[in-house]
Amino acid sequence: MARRWPEVILALLIAAYVAFFSAVSIQMLRAQIPEKADLGQIDLAIWNTSRGRFVQEVKGEEISTRLTDHVEPIFWPVSLLFWLWDDVRALLVLQAAVTALGAIPIYLLAREVMGRAMRDGQGRGGNAAAAWWTLAFPLTYLAFPALQAAHLADFHAIPLATAPIAFAFWFAERRDWGKFLPAVGVLLTVKEEAALLACLLGVWAAWRRRAWRVGLLVVGVSLIWFYLATFVIIPHYAQPVYGAGESVYFQRYQELGGGPGEILRTLLTRPAAAWAILTEPARLAYVGGLLASAGFLSLLAPEVLALCLPLLAANALSNYGLQYSGELHYSAPLAPYFVIAALFGTARLLRWARGKAAPVALGWLLLWVVGYQVAEGFTPIGREFTWPQVTPHHRLLARFKAQIPPRAPGSVTTGLYPHLSHRERLYMFPAVGDAEWVLLDVTGPTAMHPVDLKRRYEELVNVMGFRVQDAADGYILLRKGEGSTALPDAFYDFARVPQARPQHPADILFGDSLRFLGYDLVDDGKWGVTSVKTYWRAEGPLPASLRPWSFFVGPNGKVVDDMTERPAPALLWYPPDRWRVGEVVVVQTLPWYLPPRWAVAVGALNGPTWDDPSARWPARCQRCDGIVLLANDTWARLGIYRRVGRALATAPPDAQDAPSHPLQAEFAEGITLLGYDLAPSSARAGQELEVVLHWQARTPPSRDYNVFLHLRDAADRSVAQADGLPSWYGPQPTSSWPPGKVVLDAHLLSLPADLAPGRYRLVAGLYDWRTLERLPLASGGDEVELATLTMLQYNVKLYNKPR
Repeated sequence: MARRWPEVILALLIAAYVAFFSAVSIQMLRAQIPEKADLGQIDLAIWNTSRGRFVQEVKGEEISTRLTDHVEPIFWPVSLLFWLWDDVRALLVLQAAVTALGAIPIYLLAREVMGRAMRDGQGRGGNAAAAWWTLAFPLTYLAFPALQAAHLADFHAIPLATAPIAFAFWFAERRDWGKFLPAVGVLLTVKEEAALLACLLGVWAAWRRRAWRVGLLVVGVSLIWFYLATFVIIPHYAQPVYGAGESVYFQRYQELGGGPGEILRTLLTRPAAAWAILTEPARLAYVGGLLASAGFLSLLAPEVLALCLPLLAANALSNYGLQYSGELHYSAPLAPYFVIAALFGTARLLRWARGKAAPVALGWLLLWVVGYQVAEGFTPIGREFTWPQVTPHHRLLARFKAQIPPRAPGSVTTGLYPHLSHRERLYMFPAVGDAEWVLLDVTGPTAMHPVDLKRRYEELVNVMGFRVQDAADGYILLRKGEGSTALPDAFYDFARVPQARPQHPADILFGDSLRFLGYDLVDDGKWGVTSVKTYWRAEGPLPASLRPWSFFVGPNGKVVDDMTERPAPALLWYPPDRWRVGEVVVVQTLPWYLPPRWAVAVGALNGPTWDDPSARWPARCQRCDGIVLLANDTWARLGIYRRVGRALATAPPDAQDAPSHPLQAEFAEGITLLGYDLAPSSARAGQELEVVLHWQARTPPSRDYNVFLHLRDAADRSVAQADGLPSWYGPQPTSSWPPGKVVLDAHLLSLPADLAPGRYRLVAGLYDWRTLERLPLASGGDEVELATLTMLQYNVKLYNKPR
């Protein structure tokens, strides 16, 4: 029995992997994280395949096929699974099971290779010790973050290549060509690019095991199939749909050429162009992460790594950043190569060290496996682990699914697509086609601008004869025929909460009838997108033109994002004039990318544009801890934040550090410029420089002065300037400066795109915006030179002016 314990432990590891990643991916489905692309459209194609319509899908309002993008014959046997379990979850479990099964041939291969290495190196323990040591390699495989990432990226064909690759290696090592060929055959069916991996496995069989006939057969068949799939089948189906007679995925390599021919020509004639791309920091980090996942031992067997070069290069050279991020599904087939290379490399090391280095080498490997899993893994010990929360809103979907005929064609918003894709035709809203029903979730992913979605809904109801069959908490189920055109009150529950419990409480009254109660920050640190939930209460009837206004401002006081282009769905569907007095309404902005530093702000807009101060309701602060009313009390700055890695940290509103470039320039009216900060330390023409000035006033100045920043050339001509009120996450008029307190003041200086090489002076000062009269310096003159900038070709270098 003792000899079987390694196999028992391996079985437990595989079972744990399958159970865990099946559970995580199914939980993501329940939380409505997967959308039409990719789980929904792939599920629809596989379900249609199970009914005899090979990879049929829907694009827009047209019946189409996945063959416009990929050739994946493996979906035919996969589709048979739906005759056993007619549920999209079957695909998620299958993907976890197939990838996990790759650990079996890796264990068998490791036991053979490690045992031989230890015998050859005259190490003690022989096969008995090797059986235990070899568990390190299937563990490395199952802990490979790039493999685990595939399960958090819906379902795809390419992760199904992992087990056939690993089995092909094992069968080649055993010279079992009767099983090697079927393993390679399965690999060929996965996807068109898998044919190149199969081709190099044929090279491995011919070179490594001297099986020339088998190897050449695999090479020939693989290359023929790759050519047919990539340059015949896909162009044939893509031409009428995309208007291009080639795979649309070649567009991801525009830096190398506009098509496959140009890409190949660039790689052969200008390898330096490819090398420049590959040596970019993000791409080097990608390769480094793959190597770190196996303790860098893969480098000791470069001949194995060479077998995955087509896929590795395709990922690393792509213009699509996620392809070389180590996330999603793109890198999953690389896992067996890097683990097997680590295995062969370790065996080589043991032979060099005559078998005595086994504990050190395998201890090193396990240290890296565990450490990198903590740093980048998706299991509970890993930084990337998340367990999605299923809310009552998500569970409410079952009520609407129960009202939809099982096979009737319909249309849904993108987040609902994988929940209803087991039917011949399912359109993604706004496409409707011959849909008999439409199901919308206005609170989830919609792939539409919120305004366009509402307009399309109104068109369906008012023009196309659809009626509301049911609606609640942001869901709307429409059917053609008799019924209501009005939404029931329960639909608006998505915008209401029984009681306000914001993360950051506040109490600000806008006008006499709109109270702001606080806000939550909703941040996805991994992808760097942020939104804000604001809580409001109507204290009286509100006008139809009123809009609670959430926005973000930068240090220079400029708005960096607001609801102009990305209106909040809650306000579109449930405008304030419909709010009941006393109820709490939650308004969430759409997530977006914000600069490294910003502040949350709110106001109340009763007019067409925020730029008109007269359209803003005045604010009175009832609870103002950390809140500042600005612009004549027409809006409130709530909190200042900065991104530190993936986290958001609060930033103090006042100066905490001395300026990086100290000065002591004294102006009239007791105003002193203490110094300044510049960022970045170098820039290019056409970019922006952030200049933060540190001011101090002995007494509040009598007037409100503007600040000017001018960039002067050798002839003392201004080539760039930034004039405006002093600002630090909002306006700070000089007349409001507290005596003796340091006031920060941020400005952005835009460098002209055609700025010529040479030396430039950066100067600053103050002036009365009414008369344009400058405030003089106590030492004479009316401006202070901050720095000398030297433009060398197209790089700007900053030098502090000596004092």
